[in-house]
Amino acid sequence: MKGIALLSFLVLWVGLSACGVFRNSSSAVQKESFEVIHQDILTGGGSEGIEESLVVCNTQAELDALAARMNSVNPTTEFLDAASVDFSKETVIAYFQPVRSSGGYSLKVNSVTSQPVEGVRLFFIEYLVEVSDGSVTMMLTQPYIFIKTRKTKRTVKHSVIEKKAL
Repeated sequence: MKGIALLSFLVLWVGLSACGVFRNSSSAVQKESFEVIHQDILTGGGSEGIEESLVVCNTQAELDALAARMNSVNPTTEFLDAASVDFSKETVIAYFQPVRSSGGYSLKVNSVTSQPVEGVRLFFIEYLVEVSDGSVTMMLTQPYIFIKTRKTKRTVKHSVIEKKAL
């Protein structure tokens, strides 16, 4: 009787292990290296037509098209001329906040990680929005940040944490 119970337990344990029940899913999360290319604000009051969004650029043409939209009101993308991006190995990811009614907002990247989910590797980017409680510019602004990371054609997800600056 003990032998049958032990054999049943072993079969159940092996079956659950094969299905991944005992696996630590966080071990599949991989930190990704990244470099901030530039962060600033758009000052066209939303006239550039860029909503709050995450834009992934895997080619120079995609980056040029985004720069053209950003420059449609005020020239602002000179920093891209100095950015060294090897699109065969790197991806540029831009995050645009919504248009704000004042200045005093800044963006920071907390982390970039990737994790396999349902057969694809998803990239996760966590942004921190710091809000100044001091004196700020009283004009419409739209904070943005550009980073580059290893090449990915996978889905990129993001989360935003907003907090007051200390």
